[in-house]
Amino acid sequence: MVDGLAATSLLLSPGWTLAMMAAAGLVAWLSARAVVQAGWRRLLDVPGERSSHQRPVPRGGGIGVVLACLAVLATLVVGGTWQTPGWPLLLALAMVAGIGTLDDLRPLPAALRLPVHLLAGLLLALAIQPLVRATGELSLAWVLAIGIGAAWSVNLHNFMDGIDSLLSAQAIWAAGVFAALFLIADDPASASLALVLVAALLGFLPWNLPRARVFMGDGCAGFLGLMLAWLVLYGGVRGWVGWAESLVIGSGFLIDSGATLVWRGLRGRPVWRAHRQHLYQYLVRAGASHGQVSACYMLWNLFVAVPALAVMRMQPQMSSWMIAVTVLLLGLLLWALLRSAAARRIAVLEAET
Repeated sequence: MVDGLAATSLLLSPGWTLAMMAAAGLVAWLSARAVVQAGWRRLLDVPGERSSHQRPVPRGGGIGVVLACLAVLATLVVGGTWQTPGWPLLLALAMVAGIGTLDDLRPLPAALRLPVHLLAGLLLALAIQPLVRATGELSLAWVLAIGIGAAWSVNLHNFMDGIDSLLSAQAIWAAGVFAALFLIADDPASASLALVLVAALLGFLPWNLPRARVFMGDGCAGFLGLMLAWLVLYGGVRGWVGWAESLVIGSGFLIDSGATLVWRGLRGRPVWRAHRQHLYQYLVRAGASHGQVSACYMLWNLFVAVPALAVMRMQPQMSSWMIAVTVLLLGLLLWALLRSAAARRIAVLEAET
């Protein structure tokens, strides 16, 4: 019994978390380096009509991020420090990373990938169910909402992984904020996992900046989508992070992906096909560098999302939902203005050529 308590205390100590963060960053860096040096032909991403890069770049470099996070989560589960059923979450994350990696090796039809994403979402519902039971039963509607929401998050982050460093930077931002809020709520186990994710992505990021030498691949992008979906779900159910706060944290991606999806749907274009019509793609086509576009999304986080979150925390008498809706409406207006300006610039560039 004493040994078990000592092991639990060690796994939740700041020293252990820092050591795991350092190890995760190193694993991610070395894995990306190995993929670059191997130069496997089957993993080369060759530019096409819908690409935002001009030369073949190896993909699959994010495998180290996946392995590091899964290893730490498994350690927390085995060590008895994880507060929900850990094996469904582990299985869900491994499934999404696995089907994405297979898609990196040989493109798979959406009809094969989507059921795996939905099943992974249902496993998240299974993992969160004991916490929901404390306040009531997990209804069928909730299960379906979690399954569909998780699958949507996986595909959203895949679609937004279209230029160098954008997804990595945004995932670092989101996981970092969740880690801080979990620490404020005195939940060191969940904070440790989020911090390890941040460290692993920081280890990968140098290979994606200032110009990508390797892409993370669909395996890692989908994994990040499911991981962030879990952080939102867990934080919301525990009450550590408000649902409206989660909307603000992810607002940069939610606005671009959601508005683009609606725009394409209203014009009768297939919403599930790859394209170059997100705002970030328009900005690149208009002449901005990948780094400049990624910086624009980070500036949104710093100058809009951070103040909104601060107001939510420091002024609880104000409606969090009203603040979140205001942020989303402001983002939609900015999306429309920037996209229109970029479209005009693209037309000028195409006319000149």
